[in-house]
Amino acid sequence: MRAAVFLSALLLGVIGVALLSYVGPSGRPFAWDGAQPVALDSFYPDRIWAAKIAHARETPRYDLGLFGNSRSIMVAAGDIDLPCRFFNFSMPGESFRNSVEMLEALGRHHRAPAIAVISLDNFELQYMGHPEFPPLGLRLRRAFLDLGFVPSEGTLSARDAARLSWRHVLVTWLRVKEMFTADYVIAALGRALRLDWQPAPVPVGSAGGYLLDGSRSVAPRARGEDLGLVPRPPSHSVIPGLLRHDLARLAALRQRGLVDRVMVYESPLSPGNAERLLADPTPLAAADRAAFLATCHALLLDCRPATSLDAAASDWTNADHPPAGALGTMVRGSVTDSGGCGA
Repeated sequence: MRAAVFLSALLLGVIGVALLSYVGPSGRPFAWDGAQPVALDSFYPDRIWAAKIAHARETPRYDLGLFGNSRSIMVAAGDIDLPCRFFNFSMPGESFRNSVEMLEALGRHHRAPAIAVISLDNFELQYMGHPEFPPLGLRLRRAFLDLGFVPSEGTLSARDAARLSWRHVLVTWLRVKEMFTADYVIAALGRALRLDWQPAPVPVGSAGGYLLDGSRSVAPRARGEDLGLVPRPPSHSVIPGLLRHDLARLAALRQRGLVDRVMVYESPLSPGNAERLLADPTPLAAADRAAFLATCHALLLDCRPATSLDAAASDWTNADHPPAGALGTMVRGSVTDSGGCGA
C-alpha cells in the first residue's frame, strides 16, 4: 500500500513538472517599454525559446528574421541597418537543426518572417547537434519524425541512423534530467505563479543583456588575446543525409508560402583561419560543403559557403565568433542582393 502511494505521488510529481515546463514566462522581455538591455539570467534556454516564440505570435509578422546561435545572436537591427522590421531569433548554444525547428514552429503560427536568414556552423567545426530547447513535446515529435522518415528516404546509412537515434536519446535524457533539478522546478513554479520575471536592466555594452530585437550583447575579447586556430575536426559529426533532410524542410516552408525567402550562410571564421582553411579545407569540411551546396541548388535555396569577413582580427570574439557589425553588413548585403525586404 505504501509503495503504491509513493509511486502514485511520484507519477503525479513527474506529470506536474512536465506540465509546468510548458508554462510560458509571465513577462514579455521583448516587449517591455524600456530601451535598455535586460537580463534574462534567470531564464533557462527553453524559456528564452518560449519568450521569443510568444513575442512573435503577439507581434505582426517580421520582415526579416535571423536564426542561429552564439555566432549570430549579437547582431542587432542597427548592425543590419535595413528599412525593415527585424528580430533576432538566435538561441545560444543551439545548432542549425534548432533554427529549422524554430522556423517551422513560427510557420505553424503564421509568424515566420518574410525573409529568414539562417546561420549554419562552419563545416570545419563539425557541429551538428539536435534541437535541445523546444518544449519536450516538440523534441519528441522531431525524434519520431527523424527516426520514422529520414531512414526511409534512403539517405542515411545504418551507422548514421544509429548516430541519429543516439543523439535523440542523449538530448532527451539531458533535458529531462535538468527538468527535475531544484533550480528548474523553482523557476517553473515561479512562472506558474507569474513571479518569474521582472525587467532587470543591465548597463549598455555589458555582456548578457537582451535587446528588444532579440539580440544579446557578448563579452569583448581581452585586448591582445590570441584568437587561436580552429583545430582539425577529430571526427565526422555532420550527417550529410540529415542535413539534406533539414534543407528540404526549409524548402517545404517556402513552397507552402509560410516564408517568402530562405537564405542559409555558412558561418565565417577569423581572418587567419579563413585564409588557411578556405585555401586548404579539411576533406570532411570540403565534402560536407559540396553536399550542402548541391542540395541547395537542387531545392532552389539561396545558400552561401563561408567567405572571408571584412573585419579586423582585433574585433573578433574568438576564432569562430565574428563581430556583430561585420556580420550584420554581410547579412545586409545578402538581403539587398536578393531584392531587399520588400521584394
